[in-house]
Formats: sequence, structure tokens, C-alpha cells
Amino acid sequence: MQDDKRLFPTMPAAGSEPVEAQSADPVSEAALLERLERVTRFARRLFQVPVVAISLAGPDGLRVKVCQGMPASFLGQALGLEETLGATRRVVMIQDAAADMRILAHPLVQGRPQIRGLAVAPLRGLDREVKGVILLADRQPRTFGASDLVLLKDLVALAETDLVIASLGEARLKLIAHAHALQRSALIDPLTQLWNRTAMVSALEREIHSAKRRGEHVSVILAGIDDFDSIAAVEGSSASDLAVVEVAGRLAHSVRRSDLIGRYDDDAFLVVLPRCDLAHAGRLADRMRQQFARRPVRAGAVELPLTLSYGIVTGPPDGKWVAEELLQLVLLALAEAREAGVSASVAREITSP
Repeated sequence: MQDDKRLFPTMPAAGSEPVEAQSADPVSEAALLERLERVTRFARRLFQVPVVAISLAGPDGLRVKVCQGMPASFLGQALGLEETLGATRRVVMIQDAAADMRILAHPLVQGRPQIRGLAVAPLRGLDREVKGVILLADRQPRTFGASDLVLLKDLVALAETDLVIASLGEARLKLIAHAHALQRSALIDPLTQLWNRTAMVSALEREIHSAKRRGEHVSVILAGIDDFDSIAAVEGSSASDLAVVEVAGRLAHSVRRSDLIGRYDDDAFLVVLPRCDLAHAGRLADRMRQQFARRPVRAGAVELPLTLSYGIVTGPPDGKWVAEELLQLVLLALAEAREAGVSASVAREITSP
């Protein structure tokens, strides 16, 4: 997960572990802004958009507090988009801002970063009053579908939890933090802090939609730990958990910044590769294999000579395929690879009808 390769909460730089930072004063403004900045990085990766901003309400109206993909000069400024679109009352999604008479002359549309497709949603506090607004924008026209709306509501819930934490005293902080953890668990694998299966399937569906629009390949790799059950049987569940965490870290270091990686099963990791044909996906699987050939995996005091098998499937740029088809084929490819022997790989390309 490179820049934001690990999901939430920290969206770390390449190779770092996404462990949530602990603030000395979790209800301070600085701590709030830190958490909201993580939300913006998470949103950027989740929706694959270049621009995300969160504005908070104050005595003089909404002001940008944190942002990604916007000039720093917008921090502390009023965008004006939110009120114009009525986004302080409801979710608003626009396919092309340059074609919307209400905002086509706005500096964000005419100048940097020249936004086009956008989604804006209000953030509310416990009293249901609007405390802020989150904006997600693409530089190309974009249709936000029903699945995007569901994910946007989940994202809003995460940001609202941060706002609630900042507004409450220490007596209620632990309760809200627990609720926050439950919200995150819908998208995060708690052991590895990578995307979980639900999040990966949603991400794959969005990548396929984008690939069809652009006429590009999408590839997936399913990397499965060989003889995983024997690790827990021989070394114990703690050792197997430690092994999974190290495997996750090595795989995350092998992928490109544009790729998505998550834990698909107890012993398997799914990698979604946008704009990647079968040959390039095969070379990436070879890089992953080298990560484990160089040195054994350490699980506490134990060193395990782990190997992984790889299923690789590519969807052609004609767009006549769906996410479920890729997932079914990559599961079959991984099963064939495991039958072929340790550290094997099987590659398949979906053929056009």
C-alpha cells in the first residue's frame, strides 16, 4: 500500500505499517485534524479520486481544514461549493461540474485542480446539526453509482465519529473510540490492517468500471500461503498470525503504488492491478516469489521457510467481463497452482466471446 496502500486509519507511506497514531490529547483540535487528514487519504484511495477535502463549520461558515490534491492556499478558505449545491442538507453527486450552471465558474472548476465529477456530503454531530462537509472530486467527468453512495455513507460515518470524539470529554471517549473501531472493521482486516475481502471486491468492481471506460486491462493476483494449516498445527496460532502479518508486509512492498492489496482469506491475499496485462502481472508475481525465496519468514522466535502459490487472471480491454468472473477464475488458478507444487503460479486470461 505504498502512499496509502494500507487502508485506514493511517494511510502510510510505502512499506510502513498502518498502526493508528496515539495522540496525547485525543479531543484536541490538532488530534481532530490529524484524524480527518487520515480520512481524506483513505477516501482518496477508496474512491480512486485525486481531490478530497473536509470543511468544518465555524462562526464564519464552512472553512477547509484538511485536503488532498488541492493547493495549500485553500486551507482555511471557504469553497462556496457546498452551500451553492445544497450539500449542507443532503448528499450531492455531479457527473461533470463544467456542465453544471451553478458551479461551472468556480475556481476549483476553472483553475487548479479543474475538478469535474464530484460528490459532496454533510457531516453531522450527535445533535444532527451540520458540523462540516466532505468533498470528493475527479478531474474527469464521473458517474457515482449506488455502490459509491453506500461507501460514501460509510466514509461519512467515519468522519462523523472523529467529530464526535473531538466534541466529547474523556468520560465518553472510550465508548466512541470503540464505535469508531467497529466502523473501521467493516473495511479493514484487523490482523494485517490491509483491506478486507468486502473492501477488495468493491475496489475491484470500481477498477473494472474504470477499465471498461478507458479500454484497459485489469489483472488480479491471488497469493496463497502454502500448507498454511500446518503452521498453526505445529507452531501454534500465535506463530501463524505473526507469519500472516509478515507475509502481508512483504507482499505490500512488492506491488506498485497504483495497485490495491488486501487479505482475501485466512491464507490468501488479493492484489488488484489496474492498467496491467497478463505479462506484467506474471512479472509482479515473480517479484513476490523472490520476496520469500531470499529469506524465511520470522514468526516471533521461529523462522519459517514459507512459500506462496499464485493465481493470476487478466480481463481484456473489451470490457465484456465482470468482477465475479475474475474472482472465480483466480480462485481456480490458485487451486491449480497449489496442485502443481509449492511456489507455483497459474495464469489465465479471459477470452472475448
